[in-house]
Amino acid sequence: METKKYASMLCEEPWHALDEQSVFGKLQSSHEGLDDEGAAHRLTFYGPNALPTKKPPTIWAILLHQVLNPLIFILIAAAVASLAIGEASDAIFIVIVVVLNSGLGAYQEYNAEKSAASLQSLLKIKATVRRCAQKLEIPSEEVVPGDIVLLESGNKVPADLRLLQVNNLAADESFLTGESIAAEKRAGLLAEDM
Repeated sequence: METKKYASMLCEEPWHALDEQSVFGKLQSSHEGLDDEGAAHRLTFYGPNALPTKKPPTIWAILLHQVLNPLIFILIAAAVASLAIGEASDAIFIVIVVVLNSGLGAYQEYNAEKSAASLQSLLKIKATVRRCAQKLEIPSEEVVPGDIVLLESGNKVPADLRLLQVNNLAADESFLTGESIAAEKRAGLLAEDM
C-alpha cells in the first residue's frame, strides 16, 4: 500500500514547475545520477518502466471470435433452412464450409497474434543514463525515477522526463497528439497549471 501511495505522489508532483535543485532533492538524485544500489532499489520499489501488456488471446477465444461472426449465423440459418426443406446434402456442405472457415480463420489469427508478440519482444528500446557519473546504456524498462537520461538525435524518449538542459530539442509527438510537426522542447520552469 505504501508503494502505491508514494508512486501516486510522484505522479501528482508538478515537476515542470520545480527548479532543478528541488527536483534533485525530492528524487534524492544529482547531476551525476543515481548509484547502482539506489537504482536497483528503485527498480524493485517501482517496478519496470513499461506499459502494461495484455495477454494474447487463447486459441479458444480466437475460435469463439471467429464463430460469432454475423456471416456464420447467416450460413447456419441457411443450413437449418436446407434441412427444413429436405436438402440434407446442402446443409452438410454449409456446415463443413462453416467449420473449415472458422478453423482456418482461427489458426491464421492465432499465428498472427504469436508473430506480433514475437515482434514486440524484438523491439527493445535502449536508454542512455548517467549513473555514478558514468554514461551507461540500459534497457528502457530499467529507467527509474531520479535517473539522468541523456538524449541524442534519433533517440526514442524512454519515459516521462523533466528536461534539465537542451540544445535545439524537438520531439515527434505524432503518436500521442496526432500533430505532424515536431514539438520544440526547452528546459526551465513552466507554470504549475500546465
